[in-house]
Amino acid sequence: MKATLEQKARMRKYYLDNREQILRKMNERRKVFRQNPLWVQKHKEQNRKYRENNRQKIRELSKKYHERLKLQVLIHYGGDPPKCSCGFSDIRALTIDHINGGGRKHRSQMHIMFYQWIKKNHFPDGYQVLCMNCQFIKERK
Repeated sequence: MKATLEQKARMRKYYLDNREQILRKMNERRKVFRQNPLWVQKHKEQNRKYRENNRQKIRELSKKYHERLKLQVLIHYGGDPPKCSCGFSDIRALTIDHINGGGRKHRSQMHIMFYQWIKKNHFPDGYQVLCMNCQFIKERK
């Protein structure tokens, strides 16, 4: 039985009015389920099968996500459209540079992708957009 537009509007209003309480209860239920080893095993198996059957789709989605994330970070630090200080603007060769150095050490301490780290930490200062040529020249100086 399908809900009418009026019923959907009422459910939506109820959800918006009680959103925090509803989400808190959902999270409590989720925690209980995830403590059950049988539930965990079942979902690990389902996830494994899904990944095996949809490998190409997952790769494509992952690639699109990383491209969007990189573009978002480059735009933040290099303007819109992003470009290097030398004027180069091909996104494929643009990178984020640690202004004060120490990038290799910083990346070795991270457990997530660098662009994810930047976004998660609210685009901190101390970074700039450079093309690979400028990056290489800066490293050699």
